[in-house]
Amino acid sequence: MHAAEFLKQSGLAAADVPPVVAVHGDQRLLARRCVDRIAAAVLGDDDEPTRLDGVTADLASALDELRTVSMFASARIVVVGAADGFVTDHRAGLERYVAAPAAGSVLILEVSKWLKTTRLAKAVAKSGLTLECSELKGAKAAAYLVGVAKAEHDTALARDAAELMVTLAGTDLGLLEQELGKLCAFAADRDPKAVTAEDVAALVMDGSVKNTFEMLAEVRRGNVGRALAELDKLLLAGEAPFKILGGMSFVLRKIATAVDLSAGDGNLSRALATAGVFPKERGETEQYLRRLGRKRAERFRGLLLEADGALRGGSALPDRTVLERLLIQLAPPSR
Repeated sequence: MHAAEFLKQSGLAAADVPPVVAVHGDQRLLARRCVDRIAAAVLGDDDEPTRLDGVTADLASALDELRTVSMFASARIVVVGAADGFVTDHRAGLERYVAAPAAGSVLILEVSKWLKTTRLAKAVAKSGLTLECSELKGAKAAAYLVGVAKAEHDTALARDAAELMVTLAGTDLGLLEQELGKLCAFAADRDPKAVTAEDVAALVMDGSVKNTFEMLAEVRRGNVGRALAELDKLLLAGEAPFKILGGMSFVLRKIATAVDLSAGDGNLSRALATAGVFPKERGETEQYLRRLGRKRAERFRGLLLEADGALRGGSALPDRTVLERLLIQLAPPSR
């Protein structure tokens, strides 16, 4: 199970936690959250896990800790951190422990790598719990942020706001949660407490992404030369082509959704609002779409997919040329 799925579960009780848990992967923030969630369910607020350093700990000491439950507590959690070497050195003993664990205790192994084909991993998968703490990307990272905002800040983070955060800040969960904390504090006096994509654009957006948005604004106005100049600035500043395309995709996907919504009644203004296009951009975007025409606007998603594939190696064209071509393809006809 991925850690993000585990953390989304509500109402975790001590009875739901098995005696052995393996937490593996390079996302330490996810691992810490998993351990904290398990500790809260098993120990409550009255006690804390016993932590051992996997580099120096020996199996006998760890098992003694697990089998020693104090008169003041009915359960015990032992966390062996940096346990890759510990697992390698004591694999046979750990296999025996998994087969006959101490009652009322939980052993948590924090490792970087966890080979599913080993007897130990298979035993833990059968009678324990394996939590994968790997990188979250795209929609999964956005969904994680929405959950954290609700659970820890009692704040509704709009899905498109979460997607924009990932586009702007990347997939580093530590950085994302830091930015989320700022946004939720900003929205603390609202009733109800909520964070929108506009809030993210105002508070999280760095200079490079602002330039990406301005580049698209120039496209909407028909100023392709200025848009290409903005692209040149971004690339010369060392901005990654994928990040530039990510910012473009965030804006253009909303416009594409509005085009779809307006197909029924032709009310483009209402469709732009429903799709979540920023209010200050709706008027200009509506004029742009009317100049561009529905047939070309319906190609937005295909153009983005084509550019994405080209940047991933599907084209011999340089990255700069791929992005320049996309801007030209998005440009409306001359007045």
